Amino acid sequence: MPSIISESQTAFVGNKQITDGIIIINEVLHDMKRSNKAGLIFKADFEKAYDNVEWGFLDYMMDKLGFKVKWRNWMKECVSTATVSVLINGSPTEEFHVGRGLRQGDPLSPFLFLMVAEALSGLMRKAEEIGMLKGIQVGKGELRISHLQFADDTILTCEATEESAWAMKSVMRCFELISGLKVNFDKSWLCGMNIDGDFLGEMASIMNCSVGRIPFNYLGVPIGANPNRISTWRPVIDCMRRRLDSWGGGALSFGGRIVLLNAGKRRIAWIKWEEVCRKKSEGGLGVRNLESFNKALLGKWKWRILREKKSLWRRVIFEKYGSARARGWDGCVQNEKGSTWWRGVWKLDRVDSSNNGWLKDGCVRKIGDGKETLFWEDVWIEGVSLKESHVFCSSSSSSPSRLFLLTAPSKPPLATNSFL
Repeated sequence: MPSIISESQTAFVGNKQITDGIIIINEVLHDMKRSNKAGLIFKADFEKAYDNVEWGFLDYMMDKLGFKVKWRNWMKECVSTATVSVLINGSPTEEFHVGRGLRQGDPLSPFLFLMVAEALSGLMRKAEEIGMLKGIQVGKGELRISHLQFADDTILTCEATEESAWAMKSVMRCFELISGLKVNFDKSWLCGMNIDGDFLGEMASIMNCSVGRIPFNYLGVPIGANPNRISTWRPVIDCMRRRLDSWGGGALSFGGRIVLLNAGKRRIAWIKWEEVCRKKSEGGLGVRNLESFNKALLGKWKWRILREKKSLWRRVIFEKYGSARARGWDGCVQNEKGSTWWRGVWKLDRVDSSNNGWLKDGCVRKIGDGKETLFWEDVWIEGVSLKESHVFCSSSSSSPSRLFLLTAPSKPPLATNSFL
């Protein structure tokens, strides 16, 4: 799937996570706010996306993506032989065949839907190529973000112009006609960054949708909000309170409530939080240490920076905070105006009272083809680079083979040259 599905889709594809799209759109909005860039963000809502897929278009997309006739016929049999029935007063009717749609719960359906959704990605790329619209520029480079998809959760972004709004409307209409999917414009919305409210209203009229606002929820996460504010997480806290309230009152009998009240009168035995967070096997309660857990999650992003060198989210980060051609962590720099998430990720490299450099010290470079290995600047032994420990050699030669020639005995270093 990664070879046929574009990088803008992050659902059901190997080496991609649901958080990729969240990080990308959040960093794009942060960059727009910091650089005072004007832009439009359109959140599309599809009506029963799986149920409206045209089988003929699915076969067309599989053909364009390189699937052979035999495989396409197999998939056609899987989706076309399904039967359904309708429940009337609790009793099912006779089963009948359907003419479109993918079955919910079928393990094949998510992957087949990705191929259908790839058409929207192709239409957006084509619109950019012919100059109908321009995506939001990230940083000062050439990278632009025009759309993000997670199954049927779709966000389109473009520059704040009337032409771009008409282009987005045309793309969505074309996708509706060819795929069978229908956009519910009543539930879709358009919001803007650094643009006038009246202009935003006009653009929403073109899209025939309502006006949204920032911050907004995408894949269950508040986008464009300040995570340091209590108000950002108030909906989450309220939701948890409602759940706890529903569990507590209804589950206890009258006698159980009396026992609970009497237990509350007793003095609470205070225990150190360190003891509480210890494993149960070590005498603790096994409560998760949120600070350590947060560092582990941020460390996972640092690890992915090293591993996922061609991912879209990594390119966004390097365009904003470093060089897209840089390697590893060395290409990213701290930015006091960076997003809260990025500042937290970057601080993992710092050695201070709250962090002892555990992540960097725990990583070891393994040489593969050598393309990303710097012979002089990388640390090999004793915690210093060869450039620092062999000043004369590094100033005389930048080539590893020439270094061995300088330090080798008088005999011709045939084996050394052959090895290098």
